[in-house]
This record gives sequence, C-alpha cells and structure tokens, in this order.
Amino acid sequence: MDDEIEKIKLADDIFLKAKLVAEILKNREIRVSDLAGKIGYTSSYICHLKRLNRLPESIIDGYYSKQIDKSHLFLLSRIDDQAKALVVYERVLTDNLTLREAEDLVREVLYQFRDRGDFVASETKNNIIERLKKRFPKIEVKIRQTRNLAKIVLQLNGNLETTSKLIRSFAELLKKDDR
Repeated sequence: MDDEIEKIKLADDIFLKAKLVAEILKNREIRVSDLAGKIGYTSSYICHLKRLNRLPESIIDGYYSKQIDKSHLFLLSRIDDQAKALVVYERVLTDNLTLREAEDLVREVLYQFRDRGDFVASETKNNIIERLKKRFPKIEVKIRQTRNLAKIVLQLNGNLETTSKLIRSFAELLKKDDR
C-alpha cells in the first residue's frame, strides 16, 4: 500500500489522483480519514477527489482545455446527476460565472434554494440580543446567519424550576402577541 500512497503523492494530474484514491478505498479496507492521514491530506480533500470520478467526460475535457479550474471541478462534482452537472457546467461557460456564482447555482440545483437578500446587520442582531437579555437576564442568546440558514439559540441555564419558569414566560409573551 505504501507504493499506492506514494503514487498519489507524486501524481500531478488531479484525475489520476482521484482514480488512485478511489481504487485504494475500493480495494483496501481503509477509512477515508486513515487514508488522508497517510497521504497528508484532509478527509474532505480525499472525498473531493473521490467525487471527481463521477464527472462526465465533457467536464473533464473542459478542465484540460482550461475552460474551468480545479475549484469548479470540485464544485461540479457535488452534483450526483451527470445531466444536471452538465447543465450547470454549460451555464458556467456560457455566462462566464465566477466561482461564487457557480456555487450559488450548484446550491440551487442541489437544494432548490436560491440565494437572495442581504444578511441582517450586526447592529440589528446585537439589538435583539440586548433586548432579550434585558427582559430575561438569565438567558444566553446567539444569532448565526449563513446564506442558507439562520439560527437563534436561546440557552436557559439553571435548574428545572428556573428554566421552566423562563419557558413559561416566553409562552406568556407569545400569547400576548396572539391577542
């Protein structure tokens, strides 16, 4: 197996690396994380390489003809359906999409999710946190927002009596809003 690992390390061609990685994972009883450690790559990178093997030939040709780069390859390899991958690839070429734009398009294809709007300003998030803490001093509030997820976490610390009281206070507050 050391010879196979060395071949992967020495391979200049990304598709040769991908093929060798897939072969080792298929023929040897080795986990992705163990293989990654032996080669000196991250597990994530090994998974990226492995996915390259399912790309259609025309996308591979596009890489070799320098129409797209390695980042686009990894992005397109996330799409299981080769026909959909080709549609996205064609759009990347015809619309000359940046990596960020291509990422948004892949997300839309994979999750039927279209990235629109702006992030909530830090000032607004901080205002929400301050108001909640003022009203409920014993809670911790965290607000996180990404392009496809927003999360508000209210952590209530204390024993069952204390936390139940706080939860009931929230319930009463919501009832008032319903009126």
